[in-house]
Amino acid sequence: MAGDEPETSMAAAAVERVSAKELNARAFIERIAVPGRPVVLLDIVPAWAAFREWRRADGEADCEHLAAKFRRLQGPVVDCSGARDTATWDVGEYFTWVAAQRDRDTLGYDDQKNLLYLKDWHLVQDCRRLGLQIPYEAPDYLAAPLHDWLNLYKDVTTSGCDDFRFCYAGVAGTCTLLHHDVLCSHSWSANISGLKRWVFYPPEVSPWLVDRRGDAASSAAPGRRPQGWEKQWPKLHLAWDRRLEFLQEAGELVFVPSGWYHEVENLTFAVSINHNWLNASNAEKVWGFLEAEMEAVHKTIGDLQDTFETAEEYAAQCQTLMKANCGLDLAGWMTLLAAAAELAVESVTLARKQVREAEATATTTTTTRTDARDNLWVAQWVCDRLDEVAQATLASEAVAASSGPREVVPRLVAALQEIAQNQNAAIE
Repeated sequence: MAGDEPETSMAAAAVERVSAKELNARAFIERIAVPGRPVVLLDIVPAWAAFREWRRADGEADCEHLAAKFRRLQGPVVDCSGARDTATWDVGEYFTWVAAQRDRDTLGYDDQKNLLYLKDWHLVQDCRRLGLQIPYEAPDYLAAPLHDWLNLYKDVTTSGCDDFRFCYAGVAGTCTLLHHDVLCSHSWSANISGLKRWVFYPPEVSPWLVDRRGDAASSAAPGRRPQGWEKQWPKLHLAWDRRLEFLQEAGELVFVPSGWYHEVENLTFAVSINHNWLNASNAEKVWGFLEAEMEAVHKTIGDLQDTFETAEEYAAQCQTLMKANCGLDLAGWMTLLAAAAELAVESVTLARKQVREAEATATTTTTTRTDARDNLWVAQWVCDRLDEVAQATLASEAVAASSGPREVVPRLVAALQEIAQNQNAAIE
């Protein structure tokens, strides 16, 4: 791109690769989620039906099978060759198009006019609607409701009609521009087929990636930086020197932690399954993000506050704009926390019962006792972290000012009281 100068780049840091065979929920929390660094997880994806059924014998995506299976379903397709316009396609027809491109050997950089990327297709939602088997099952620590409050919230509030569970499919050269994930959530991305290049930037260099208005550059990579980057993002090259860069192969799952800007490129035709999620490990960061969103809305319309008949009407308008900007308002956030808290209470109760049973049975193995104790530790840890962020939310002036959040307060308070009672209960 214009505006780039030749430069000598520092070597990218290496990413850790961890076998899921080494992990349970507690180990994932302590080793990966809380430290909050990108990690490649192994030995998860190859067990999925999608990995077995969506690929040909040579490991490439079976586009003919996918076209037949998902015909008449709808998904958004982004044209990455220009202005990144989005159009709604029949998913089956997209895979038919890919198969035709493959036959003409135009699935690469030699054809910059055909950089079409199927993104944010709600695979799980469509499978549920049509009664199809969901072709994958992620470990509990990546997808179970206790650890995925965002999709729990969507399942509860939309009756399964909306979620943050997606399928992506893109030819070589398609990419996702520099960004951090929605709501400052975690995400994970599992490659079913193909090869991707990931570039991550640690949170401490985030200010170098955005301009004064908070807009991120499209890329920090040499040769791809936007024109005029030296003035608008003058430290972009320094952020590049701090990058974490690696390739993701088929069968690997990338954990994307909260707050890490990243950009992703398909080096071959690639099909992936992706979730956005939040839980006890990043709820505090998400709450900080929401507070910043509230502040931004107030800065935008604060000078119009006197035009509203009441302070409550102004607060309601702020919440409307906040939801339009980031997808969640305070009432939604508190509903999410309440649903998570109610589930956490059930989880602690069940985990305590399992510990009692494991320790009361003479034939129980050491492994079973350890697993039961670990499950209890996880449930209690979730409750502790959830209580902290919920109390911070309840103390917010914005909650007191708007009627929408206030309506959710009794439910959240009741759930927190149950958590407190459970946390004080002794294990006999």
